[in-house]
Amino acid sequence: MTWLRPAPRPQRYELGTGARVDTSDLQLEQASRLARKCTRVLLSDGTLAPPDPASSHQVALRLAALPPEAQKQLERARLRIVVLDSETPPRGGYPGKVLGSPDRWEEGLGAQYHYQRKEILMPRMYLETPFSGVGDSLLHELGHALSDAKVVDRGRIMSLDDDPRLLELFEAYRQRCGFKPPEPKPGGHDFNQPMLLELERQEEAWSLYAVTEPREYLAEGLSHLLSGGEKKEKLASQDGQLVEYLHDFLIAPTRGGSPFGLWDPRPERL
Repeated sequence: MTWLRPAPRPQRYELGTGARVDTSDLQLEQASRLARKCTRVLLSDGTLAPPDPASSHQVALRLAALPPEAQKQLERARLRIVVLDSETPPRGGYPGKVLGSPDRWEEGLGAQYHYQRKEILMPRMYLETPFSGVGDSLLHELGHALSDAKVVDRGRIMSLDDDPRLLELFEAYRQRCGFKPPEPKPGGHDFNQPMLLELERQEEAWSLYAVTEPREYLAEGLSHLLSGGEKKEKLASQDGQLVEYLHDFLIAPTRGGSPFGLWDPRPERL
C-alpha cells in the first residue's frame, strides 16, 4: 500500500504593515532563495551589500505570497530590491531615483519602482510599518514590477495601461466612487504634500490611491489581495471583477507582442 504524504499546512505570518501571509515552509524556502538573490542593502557609503537576515526574511515573506510562476517571472526579469535608510541619504545620493532630489527621500513617498532599472527602492522602515494610504508598500511595488515583467518589450514600449480589460475596470471603479480629477498644479504634484482626491461616494472606495491611474489601480488591488484579512475581504466585496482579473494576471505567462487581452490565460480567449 502506498501512503500519500499530506500537503504541508500553511503557516500564517502577521506582518507589521497589516498584511497577513499564509505560506508553507517549502514555499517560504523557495521565496527566501529568490530574496537573497535579488535583494541588496544600500550602505551609508553608497555601496550595495548582500541583505542582512532580517531584511531578507521580510522580502521573502512578500515574495512567498506570489505564485511560483510569478516569482520566476520576477527572477527572469532580474528584479532588484534595494533596502535603504530613507532618513539618512547615502554618499552620492539614492540610485536611480525618479522623483525629487537624489539626496533626499520625500516624506510623502513610500517605496518606488524604477521601470528602466527593474529596481524597487524600499525604505527599511516600511518593511515593518504601514505606509499611509497604501499599507504594505513592498507588495504594492511588486505589483508594478510583476506587471512590467509580464510584458516583453520587442523594440517598443508597451504598457499595462493599454490593456482594455483593465481600463474598463478602472473607469468603472472611478465612476462608482464619483471621482473628480484634481486641478493640475504648475510643476506637478509636490510629494511632500498629501494628494487631495475628491470622491462623491468615498464609501465605494476600497482604496483612495487606486483611483489615480490604471497601474496604481492594479498595484493597489494586488497589494490588497495578497495582504489577506480585511483588505482582501473589502476588495472582494467591492470589486469582485478586479479580483478575477488579478487571479488571471498572476498566472498569465510572459509574452511578447501586443498587450491587448494579454492577461486572460483561458484557451478560448487566447
